[in-house]
Amino acid sequence: MSDTDSFFSSLTTALAAAQTELPGLHAWCATRRTLDSRQTLLLGQPGNDLAAYQDRTVSETTYTLQVYARQDNPAAMGTSLATVDPLRPLPAQIAATLAAAQLARNPVWELPTPPGTPYPEVRTADPAILADPGAEQTRLLALLRREAAALDGVRLNSAEAYVNRRSLQARWSTGIAVEKQASDVYVEIAAEPLPGPNRQEVNPFIEAVGVDGLDLPGFFHRVAEETRALGRTELPQTTEHAVVLIDAEAIATLLHELTGQFRAEVEYEKRPCLLPGAEVASGPVAADADRLTLILDPLLPAMAQSTAFTDEGLPTERAVMVENGVVRRQLVNTRFGQYLGRPANGITGNLVVPPGRWSREDLLAAAPEVLEIITFSSLLVNPQTLSWSSEIKLGRLHRRGQPGALVKGGLVSGNLRDNLRDSRFSNRLTTRNLLARAWYPAKGYYGPDLLLIQSGVKIAGG
Repeated sequence: MSDTDSFFSSLTTALAAAQTELPGLHAWCATRRTLDSRQTLLLGQPGNDLAAYQDRTVSETTYTLQVYARQDNPAAMGTSLATVDPLRPLPAQIAATLAAAQLARNPVWELPTPPGTPYPEVRTADPAILADPGAEQTRLLALLRREAAALDGVRLNSAEAYVNRRSLQARWSTGIAVEKQASDVYVEIAAEPLPGPNRQEVNPFIEAVGVDGLDLPGFFHRVAEETRALGRTELPQTTEHAVVLIDAEAIATLLHELTGQFRAEVEYEKRPCLLPGAEVASGPVAADADRLTLILDPLLPAMAQSTAFTDEGLPTERAVMVENGVVRRQLVNTRFGQYLGRPANGITGNLVVPPGRWSREDLLAAAPEVLEIITFSSLLVNPQTLSWSSEIKLGRLHRRGQPGALVKGGLVSGNLRDNLRDSRFSNRLTTRNLLARAWYPAKGYYGPDLLLIQSGVKIAGG
C-alpha cells in the first residue's frame, strides 16, 4: 500500500470513528485526488523554433472530507466540505468541519445507498496519457514545434505545454465507493506580429482530453489570424439587430448554462427554470430555424464530462433533454428529488447536438451582413436570465457571403432563449472539451461547429 493509499485509509477510518463518537455526524464522504503532470515552458527562437527552458514533473495528492450534520428537534440537516491537511490531527479537522455543517438548517434528506445496478462502462481518459504521460509530452512538443515553424508573419515569444494524468477516489459512509481516471492537455502561447517591435501580443490557449484532440493546425491558424490583425481592425457598428456566427466553444458555453435551468434544485429554490413541456425558445420560432435537440451523454469515450457515476455516486445515464425545441427531462439529484417528491436520476454528461442543415457558406450568406465572432474576450452568461455578453476579441464582417473587414472591440450581447427563435446549426460536427478550472466547470461538446444567430443580438460599437 502506498503512502497516499495508507493516508486515505486512515481518513476513512477516522471518519467512521467520528460518526459513532460525535453527536450529529450523520454521514460523510472522503475523496482523494491525484495529479501527475508533465510541464514544459518554452522560449521562442529565430525561425519560431521553441527552446525548452524548464521541464518539470509535478505530483500531488489532495484529500477532502464532507460531513453531513443532522438534528432531530427540530429536524434539520447541513453539510460542509473541507480540504484535509495530512500534517494535522484528523479528529480536530473532522470536528471543525462538523461544527461548520451544524450552522446550516436545511430540510432533512437521506443520502443514496449503493446502487442495485452496475455502473456503466466508459472510458474517461486518453489511454496514451494513462500509459505514459512523459511520452505524450514529448509527442506534443514535437507537434508544437512543427506548427510553430510553419507560422508566417508572426513571432512566437513563448509557449507552455502541460500533459496531466489524474485520478479520483471517493468513499461514502453509506457504502458507495467509486474511482475513475482522467487526463487533460493544455497549451498556451504568446505571439506578436512581425516585424515588431513588441508593442502588442496575443496570448491564447487550447485544451483537450488528449493530444490528438487539440487540433493544433486549426489553433495555430487562428493564432496567426488574430496576431496579424493587431493594429488593423475596426470597431463594429452599433446595431439592435445583429446577425452573428459563433463557434463550437461558444455554443458549448451557452448550452451548458441552459442545462442549469433543467435542475430540480432551481425549481425548488423558485429560480428561473425550464420544466418538461416548456419551449426553450422565448417565442415563435422562425420557419427556417433549426429547433434545438440537446442530449446529455456521459458515455462518450474520453471527453470532459464522461463518467460512470454522478457527484453523489449514482450510475449515470444518457438522456434527451430537449427534443425539437421542447424540454423532455429534468436533472434530479437525491436531495432535491426528495424535497420535490420525485425519483433521483443519474442524467449528466457531455452536450450532444445533432447536425443542422447548413454549410458554412450557407450560414455566411443567410443575411446581407453576418458578423463572424472568431474569438470572444470573455463570454459571460447569466444563469438566471440566460443573457450573455462579451467584448469581441476578433471578428470578421461578411457582406453577402463575402469576407470583409476584421473587427475588434465593442460589446456583443444577447439572450439564448431569444436567440433560439431564429438560429441555424451547421452540418459539420466537431468535438470541444473545456476542462474544469477554478473559474469554470468542465464542458464536453459534440455537435455542429457553427451556430448562426439571427434574433436577439445587439452590438454596441462605433
